[in-house]
Amino acid sequence: MKKIPLGKYAAKHRLSRYQVLKMTMKGELAYEEVEENGRKTVYILEEEDAQKERGNQAAETKESAKLASTPKPPYYAVIFTSQTGEDIEGFQEMAKKMTALASEQEGFLGIESARSDIGITVSYWKDLESIRRWRENSEHRLAQKQGQQKWYKRYKIRIAKVESEKSFE
Repeated sequence: MKKIPLGKYAAKHRLSRYQVLKMTMKGELAYEEVEENGRKTVYILEEEDAQKERGNQAAETKESAKLASTPKPPYYAVIFTSQTGEDIEGFQEMAKKMTALASEQEGFLGIESARSDIGITVSYWKDLESIRRWRENSEHRLAQKQGQQKWYKRYKIRIAKVESEKSFE
């Protein structure tokens, strides 16, 4: 059994600290919390075979990350930045559900998301009316309320008009 500090484990497997914490909370990773110099440090406990499996999972996560394919501008971007609190039970499932629901909305163009110490999700929309309809969607409203009450410490929403786009493939 090998003890690896949480941050080093995350970097080694190309995961965010948040993803690693989620994995410990779900019981997917064994961990040990140790007090050192007056600070709590979390160590991931890993067997040799588990190290290989985690590497495979990190590769799968990297493969699934894609940039949104958007039309020629202009269009709009909703930029949602957030910090979660300690209780994140059900958070990832709701995020997946809201992404799926948003993708069914008229005017939705795509989404990109990343999470580490802060989360950044950018959704792309045809026009301001499409954004308004999404904001007022009843299922989305319930998720917003649950997020404010349970998951988020803070968040900001910004809306920007995309005037230009450059890319590199």
